[in-house]
Amino acid sequence: MSTQTLIRWSGLALVIAGLIYIVFQPLHPAETDPGAALNPLWAVVHYAVAVHHLLVVVGLVGLYLAQAEPIGRLGLIGFIAALLANAYWVGGAIDEALFYPYLAAQQTTPTAPFELFDPAGPLGVYLLLVLAALVVWDLGSILTGYTTMRAGVLPRWGGLLLIVGNIVLNVGAFIPGIYFVKIIGGVLMGLAYAWLGYALWAQKSEARAAMQPQMAK
Repeated sequence: MSTQTLIRWSGLALVIAGLIYIVFQPLHPAETDPGAALNPLWAVVHYAVAVHHLLVVVGLVGLYLAQAEPIGRLGLIGFIAALLANAYWVGGAIDEALFYPYLAAQQTTPTAPFELFDPAGPLGVYLLLVLAALVVWDLGSILTGYTTMRAGVLPRWGGLLLIVGNIVLNVGAFIPGIYFVKIIGGVLMGLAYAWLGYALWAQKSEARAAMQPQMAK
């Protein structure tokens, strides 16, 4: 498989990943709601999110290869961080789909998902891993968006959407009472991935179109 073909198929993976993220954001039960993990949609959404992160891992390879030289070392750092974080979240989302409903079912009263873990208990280490993965994911997303904007090989607005979406998603996730803001951030990140992915997918078609007049000569 040629590098250009790999880039193109990576683009398609990003498009699908972005669409999955957009569709399932409004369906995600609010993590601040007691008993959210017992909602039947909880597992469905998290399995879909696991597929999203797996496709992002594939898509990031093409995203990096398409602009490796102009994004430089900073872009490489962003690529590695985003790759590692999304790879972790494939398993992390499956864990949330499987274990959170089980733990919630053991409670005598409905409990919000992240309240199922006692930070001082044996599962507190899991919360530290989740926090570390979030920090690396944020770093990877922001650096990838920034270096994409700076390189100018792919749509700059796609890179900006990735940054803004990541920030908005975090604001909605960590400030009580504005969970809908997290949904907006997730949709923006999904749009960013789909936009950048389409740009990668379309590169080969544009190259062929540019070559046709030369071949005619």
